[in-house]
Amino acid sequence: RAHHPPARDGSPRTRRGMSYAMHKQVHPPTGVDHACAAYFTHPIGDGGPPNLVVTQANHLTVFAIRRERNSDAMSDLELGAKAVAAATGKDPALNENMDVSLEVVAEFDLHGTVGSLCALRRRFGAPRNQRDALLVAVRESKLSVVEFDPATQTLVNSSLHSWETGVGSGGVPSAHRAAPLPPLAVADPEGRCGAVLLRAEGGSRLALLPAVEGEVDDDFVDDEDEDDDDEAADALHSNLNANLGKSLRRTQSEIRSRGTAASVKASYVLDLSRELKISGVRDVCFLHGYGEPTVLVLHEKKPTWAGRLALLNDTMVISAITLDLDNKRHTVIWRRANLPHSCYRLCAMPDPLGGALVLSQNFLMHESQESSRALALSPLAGGGGGDEASVRAAKAAADAAALATTAGNAAAQDPSLANPVSLLATREGTESALGVSVELDAAQCAVVSETRVLLTTKNGSLMLLSLRLEGRRLAATGAMRLRRAGGAVLSSGMCLVTRKLLFLGSRVGDSLLVSFTEKVEQVVQALPSSSTTGGVSHEQQQTVRDSIRKRKAGEDVPAERQKENPGDAKANHDDDDELEALLYGDGKTRTVGGAEQVGGDGVGSVGAASLKAAAALANNKIEKDGGYSFTVRDSVLGISPVIDLTIGASVSVRGDTETRAELVAACGHGKNGALAVLQRGIQPELVTEVEAGTLPGLRGSWTVFSDLDACDDAGSNQPRTRPTDGGRPFHSFLVIALATTTMVLETGAELKEVSESVSLKTNVTTLCCGNLFVGGGTGGTSRTSRIAQVHAHGVCVTNGGVLTQEVSLHEMGVGVGVDETRNAIVDARVAANHVLCRLSNGALRILFADETTSELKPVHEKYLVNLPNGADIATAALVDDSTHAATHPGLDARLPGFLKRGCVTTDSGKEQEQGNCVLAVCRVGGTLELYSLPKCEKIWTADGFGEGVSVLAPVGSGAARENARFTNQAAAKIAATRRDRGAGEIAHIVPPPPEIVELRMDAFSTAHDRPLLTAIRGDGVVLAYRGFLCPPGVGGVPRIQTHAQLRFSRIEISVEGGGGELPAHASGKPLPEVLGGTRLTRFEGIGDRGGIKGVFVCGLTSALWLVARRSRVLALPMRGESSGNRAVSFSCFHNSNCHDGFILGTAAGGARICQIPPKMHYEAKWPVRKLSLKCTPHHVQYLPDFKLYALSTSTLVRWKEPVVEEDDSHFQNLVNTRRAKAMAVGGVEEQFSLRLLNPGSLECAWQHVLDPGEHVQTVRNVQLRNTKSGALQSMLAVGTAWPGGEDTPCRGRILLFDVAWKMTYAATGQHSTSSGNTNQPEWQGRVACERDAKMACTALSGLEGHLVVAIGNKLVVHQWDGELLHPVAFFDTPLHTVTINVVKNFILLGDLQKGCLFLRWKDTGHEKLLVQLSKDFEHLDVLATEFLVDGNQLSMLCADTVGNAYSFSYDPKSTESWKGEKLLTKASFFVGSPVNRMVRFKIKSPKRQAGAPAPTPLELKATGNRHAVFHGTLDGSLGILVPTDKESFDTLQKLQDYLVTRTPQPCGLNSKSFRVPKTAEGRPTRQNAPNLFLDGDTLAVFEQAPWREQHAAAASAGLTRDEALWHLRRLMERTAFL
Repeated sequence: RAHHPPARDGSPRTRRGMSYAMHKQVHPPTGVDHACAAYFTHPIGDGGPPNLVVTQANHLTVFAIRRERNSDAMSDLELGAKAVAAATGKDPALNENMDVSLEVVAEFDLHGTVGSLCALRRRFGAPRNQRDALLVAVRESKLSVVEFDPATQTLVNSSLHSWETGVGSGGVPSAHRAAPLPPLAVADPEGRCGAVLLRAEGGSRLALLPAVEGEVDDDFVDDEDEDDDDEAADALHSNLNANLGKSLRRTQSEIRSRGTAASVKASYVLDLSRELKISGVRDVCFLHGYGEPTVLVLHEKKPTWAGRLALLNDTMVISAITLDLDNKRHTVIWRRANLPHSCYRLCAMPDPLGGALVLSQNFLMHESQESSRALALSPLAGGGGGDEASVRAAKAAADAAALATTAGNAAAQDPSLANPVSLLATREGTESALGVSVELDAAQCAVVSETRVLLTTKNGSLMLLSLRLEGRRLAATGAMRLRRAGGAVLSSGMCLVTRKLLFLGSRVGDSLLVSFTEKVEQVVQALPSSSTTGGVSHEQQQTVRDSIRKRKAGEDVPAERQKENPGDAKANHDDDDELEALLYGDGKTRTVGGAEQVGGDGVGSVGAASLKAAAALANNKIEKDGGYSFTVRDSVLGISPVIDLTIGASVSVRGDTETRAELVAACGHGKNGALAVLQRGIQPELVTEVEAGTLPGLRGSWTVFSDLDACDDAGSNQPRTRPTDGGRPFHSFLVIALATTTMVLETGAELKEVSESVSLKTNVTTLCCGNLFVGGGTGGTSRTSRIAQVHAHGVCVTNGGVLTQEVSLHEMGVGVGVDETRNAIVDARVAANHVLCRLSNGALRILFADETTSELKPVHEKYLVNLPNGADIATAALVDDSTHAATHPGLDARLPGFLKRGCVTTDSGKEQEQGNCVLAVCRVGGTLELYSLPKCEKIWTADGFGEGVSVLAPVGSGAARENARFTNQAAAKIAATRRDRGAGEIAHIVPPPPEIVELRMDAFSTAHDRPLLTAIRGDGVVLAYRGFLCPPGVGGVPRIQTHAQLRFSRIEISVEGGGGELPAHASGKPLPEVLGGTRLTRFEGIGDRGGIKGVFVCGLTSALWLVARRSRVLALPMRGESSGNRAVSFSCFHNSNCHDGFILGTAAGGARICQIPPKMHYEAKWPVRKLSLKCTPHHVQYLPDFKLYALSTSTLVRWKEPVVEEDDSHFQNLVNTRRAKAMAVGGVEEQFSLRLLNPGSLECAWQHVLDPGEHVQTVRNVQLRNTKSGALQSMLAVGTAWPGGEDTPCRGRILLFDVAWKMTYAATGQHSTSSGNTNQPEWQGRVACERDAKMACTALSGLEGHLVVAIGNKLVVHQWDGELLHPVAFFDTPLHTVTINVVKNFILLGDLQKGCLFLRWKDTGHEKLLVQLSKDFEHLDVLATEFLVDGNQLSMLCADTVGNAYSFSYDPKSTESWKGEKLLTKASFFVGSPVNRMVRFKIKSPKRQAGAPAPTPLELKATGNRHAVFHGTLDGSLGILVPTDKESFDTLQKLQDYLVTRTPQPCGLNSKSFRVPKTAEGRPTRQNAPNLFLDGDTLAVFEQAPWREQHAAAASAGLTRDEALWHLRRLMERTAFL
């Protein structure tokens, strides 16, 4: 490609045509938007609690509640007693001996942003074997009714509904429009119908979906008062599942007959505004206790706003509409009018009360057909109740708050104008919430019982509402009482999973699964007296500490938190006490609205002084009601919203072969603020190393334990095998297999070779080594452990270093007189007290451990004849089937033998108990077979393993027939496509897939109970499958079958850069010789906090960790490997000097003993280390010259009256406005600070606190040239603003900081570090320059040694003379600049409403000028901008507030650009969530194959100057935009089109429609871009498709499979920048 020189005017020369790029989401969204509980994956008849379904933007996750006993398994009698206790109403599931956690059942990426989610329950009278369905509403006025398919572990669409505006009917089609309010899906509590509130286009329509009528099952008739969510019923059926409570009801096998899930009929739309005169609907809910479905609608009769409250205040109305679905008739049966204008949410109450709670800012109401009651939440709301003294105190507080809120305005003369009293305050039945001052706007609620409701406020407080009933209505007096129950995360949703489990979803922090138990009768004070000390006992403090430790495992708290602003120290302390002592421990109920609380839920200037009289009255009237105590059981990691991010480097560790690059994101808000350090993959930390070449011909390594009794003996010379603290035992020996010999090392304090002193064979190479009799012995009392070593001529068994048995080939049954050199052992496995040997002719020999004699014995030859012939076997493995697992996730009964439970076997019960080992064999051709040991009876077989089909099902089942049909269809597609293209007949034949090289099957207790099947195919592809049991009556399994059917569903394994290639594959060497040793190795306990578990894949071009966590599998690449020193062996390693580590053997003949980085969370594709800040982060920037991070944060501090000069009227007005805002929120305001953080630990090295009220707008590391000295200096630039509102001008400042380090000398006493060591460097910052600005400094950047700053609506360029900043040029910008990006002398500006501007900086020495080259003339609300560099082409990226990403180009020669004045929109893409920050980084040059010719200068220039853009969104997702060339774009575009139309889409949502740019409702529509970006998420499906489907997809694009993979992997490799 020719290089075009720059134009004469200095403008960038760009290629004509398209800007080609690909977008890929590399980290799923983490902010929880919606959550609901439903029996989604299993029916209530199977027992167990319901599923928790969570949506995060377009990501849907189905969790199961895992309940596990800490103590030993209970007997049948104890379980039966617990079932009886459950039936009486007690909850046996959540006691101190139970661990409750979340387990992932399935997760799906949807092609649409979920607007709302709810569960459609099975209809009353339907069989208890019917599952619930989900109503998934997306923002584009669509609804998917989905159910879970237990036969394939996927989502199935039962019906799809769309209410979009038709094309050509006027306006923008709904698929291309983003409504301000998404559709709201609700369902009838009895499952009779569902409804969707459509609020797009300003309308109020209600789409109704009648449910399919259920069939009554005579065996299961629901009682009218039965609650399916009752924990007692769950525990009862859980015990039935264990077949232990047979006397209570039918056995589990008798109730396994499955029914379908709930479903709906055709929908119809009820236009509320036209038919019922209802408009402005805010919320709807279905009511309990009505004979027909009855929906309650909250709507506004006549709109109002803050400026008209004095004239029009009570505008909200609720209307109850009964629905006659058969006749489509709808009648309003009751209505309540004149409700406060701030009402926004409804919460239906169950029987016997019925009705619904109505939430508003200052009131909490209960409205039903029989009664109306209300609770005034703050003095601003008014309300009656209480004695005369408390009423006067409330009125005084209301007047003070009104005056403070409107200070400086005309309404301050009459407080009633600013805060008019609602009619509800004077209505009969309204009482005051004495002792409480709280605002409930943006609150979430969950009904936990018939008389109690939990609420969370916008500030993270957890409130408890108690109701007092009189019959079926609330009491006349004292009906409602609100008090504080504790602290919580800032919640975006609440979901009651069971009667004792509550899920708190959050968009700004970690979501929590909380259990709550009712306290015993205890006197609780709403407000403590002044003499209360607030102390807790030592036992309570210890409980709090333990709970916090469990919650914050791996979450750091900065050691320098005490260096924060002194004014907010007590605020943070109180906040921690609320969240930790109340939510995470057994602390006492604390105060609300006290004078010492900073940033609480107080309203206006209301504090403890204003509420003393009301508090005294409340304390006297409180009954003995202990409330609830809360315990955090589990959490879901959240890094949303991504406020800012930067790419930096951590501290290097000895042995690193590359920089420890990391991504640091500022996320969260308030007390949930945090820094998230993300890494793609695992880069180990080196402990010690054996130099390359020391171990020539390294083939494998194994660590083994020796006899535990002998090694723990004080007189033993062998290394201690168990740590002094009684933890996990240490390894005793390290066995290293070389080309022709074996080394044995003792793993004591030091590695010492003991090859001559042990009885293990060292003159031959070891094929496999492992332990036998681990934890075995007759009666379970023996602790004897043996070491089994397999070599080419037999098996050697030792006790420690002493030989106890040697098994020859003859003893294995190879035969007498057979030449052992021709029929030697070539491969072996040791697992589950069995030894598997494969001979050179392919035959298998199996040895089993006899616990009575502690010897190995061969399996009898009469059983071996059941195995396939040696030539038919591709590979084989031993499987340990002893891990306890439930039939399906969520059940309490966990038993061993998961594989045999789903297979047909003739083993007796005794044989099944004795033999929990299964043999897995993969035949040549890709057929997987399972054999029970020791009889070698075939119990299961499935075809298509080598093909990589989505579901492995037994031969003859319905799923197997479907796989065969799809395979034949794919072959027909390939033949038709190639025939149309004129290819020959031979080209129609699809080659068979490569054979399976190696496989293994594992199960990991608590991490992945179900079997995990992993395999390596001959082309280097890693296949992973998860085992599950398909119940009878589903997926072709006969309903009369007594047991479930074993199946395996494929797991997505995607790694940037491919990661699935074999080294030297083209050299013609045999695969075993190329790979060498075992490629798949099981690992457990690696890392801190219990460690990680999974399978390590080595031998490929890049090693891969398959980490099992929460029953999900994460593919994490190994980082830090050099291309010529790849890992060829792996073994866990745990000794006194390397706890929970591992050993890597390299191809260069070396070994590395490593540990993984500590304190990491493994919840997604990117491991995360989260650092809690307890304040709101705003900016984070990496300073590469100093290897530091700059962080700006804000926190709330008490209002302090600033000093104002008499002649500064502007500042006086600003202070008045700030004071009014502070008083309106409890007398606090924000204070910002700037910190420098050390890499690695992220501890605060230096801090600068700004004045209260001054907001940091931007932070950048800039290079400024000193005009006096000519030196280029790296500095930290900060732009600030003093926001004052629309009536007060905003000032700002530019701050420049020098960063330097100095030595500290603790001995002199002048300077000391926290560590106390001498001669330690300490980073310091100094304010080098401070320049005031008349307007806000919203963005800045470095520009060829100058500083360019956006000040208000001007862009000003400054130069630096070492002391001051001097403006040298300016340019008038449209409105409000939010971003500035610079490449050389080109500037890209992003305006909040006016789109992008492209400028050039001219500095000729005598002239300094900013010149506008081009701009975007269309409307665009910009949030983030960045340049996209691809060789000699410069493109501009822009992201708006809706979530679109646009690519612009500057092309003055195009007639469409108006001679260059207009930026041309070349490509567009809908990301799915608003992008808040973009970061540009340079792409590494692609790896070249060995022996490939050297690149040409043009290729070096094209690949060497290529940049990609990384971005973070407000939903917590991370994405990347990568440039590509036209050839790859055109090829992959055809492949993408095929995948869009031919692959299943979850929830029936189309990916192409989803990625079309959206327009905000009410905004002008932009012209369509010529093209979309490539969708990397859709293209990633190609690598996971079955073999023949890949060929069919490639043929549709005119490619072969290998060519398509080459294009795709070359593009994906560019995303592996970390």
